[in-house]
Amino acid sequence: MIGRVVVVVLLLSVSWGAGAQEMRGEMIWEETFGGEVLTASISPDGSHMAFGTKGNGALYFYDINGTRLWDHPTGCPVFGSAISENGAYVVQGAEKVRVFTREGAHDWQWDSGFFAYSVAVSPDGKYIVVGSDNKKVYLLERGVGEIWQNETVDDVRAVSISGDSEYIAAGAGNNVYLFARNGTLLWEHPTAKGISGVALSPDGRLVASGSQDYRVHLYDRASGDLLWEHKTGNRVHSVSVANNGTIAAGAEDRWISLFSEAGEELWREKMAAKVSSVSLSGDGASLAFSTGSGGNCGFLYALGVPVVEEPVPTAILETIGTTEIPEAETTEAPGGEQVAAAELEEIGEGIPLPALVAGGSALVAVGAALVLLGRRK
Repeated sequence: MIGRVVVVVLLLSVSWGAGAQEMRGEMIWEETFGGEVLTASISPDGSHMAFGTKGNGALYFYDINGTRLWDHPTGCPVFGSAISENGAYVVQGAEKVRVFTREGAHDWQWDSGFFAYSVAVSPDGKYIVVGSDNKKVYLLERGVGEIWQNETVDDVRAVSISGDSEYIAAGAGNNVYLFARNGTLLWEHPTAKGISGVALSPDGRLVASGSQDYRVHLYDRASGDLLWEHKTGNRVHSVSVANNGTIAAGAEDRWISLFSEAGEELWREKMAAKVSSVSLSGDGASLAFSTGSGGNCGFLYALGVPVVEEPVPTAILETIGTTEIPEAETTEAPGGEQVAAAELEEIGEGIPLPALVAGGSALVAVGAALVLLGRRK
């Protein structure tokens, strides 16, 4: 009496497929305020965040863990905020421009006699850009005063400065402006209705704008050419750009959105209220943003968190070989008693095969032996 042993190898081809890796945002912490939040900012290195509120407003300062380090009431709305590298200096735009140290001490202030609707600060804290409700954009040297001022077509709702302080962007009326550090106007684009957000990438390559006619625009800083525009579902209140070309935008219809440098929408999430302000860290890994009336919150999100689809294995059965072996007259049952081999049923093909899948491999070999015993002759 003989039997046959057939050895079968099961190969699992594990495939993730196109689109399995997708960018998304993951909330790190959230803070609720007593009033509408108008401005959010993050330091270039992502270590500190600031939020400013409406009404009898205040400026609130946090570390990366969500710990409130200090706050300063103003008695009027805080329209803008900006933070230098490692949180060394924090700039507040209100009825005056105020500068605080990381520890909360008052460092310096400047007063144009008009509201500061928007502010930006260079990473080293030396230069401060101010957008005012007298249709002017200012460049200041911290602790010294005004370097220059330029008039625009309307109140300046948004300003930004490159990491090397060589370029200043401003948004006023329907126009986006780009200035050199010496105050020279390099280019101007009347391409949208009601510019409410503008941002330079820290490396100075890109300029983004958000407008009241539901659009996000991206420009090449050197040429001034429009690279693309994206139509959103409502008014865009704020934009921000990272060195890797990621663009963040916040809109009236409560959507926070991320775009690639090529204009592809990478991720978006709907919030409880309009997104009033957005601010990306220099490397694009962190995003601070705020929501207005009905939400009254400040958020810190981590970006680029991958979404990995479950792999779908494809099984391939391959016969390696067949070996003739003698078959014993008796075999041992699970309980240890001896039974005649003739009483054993033939082992069917439906027995589960053990599988061991090693994560991360594109092709995983899983071996299993299927023993087929022939009937007694």
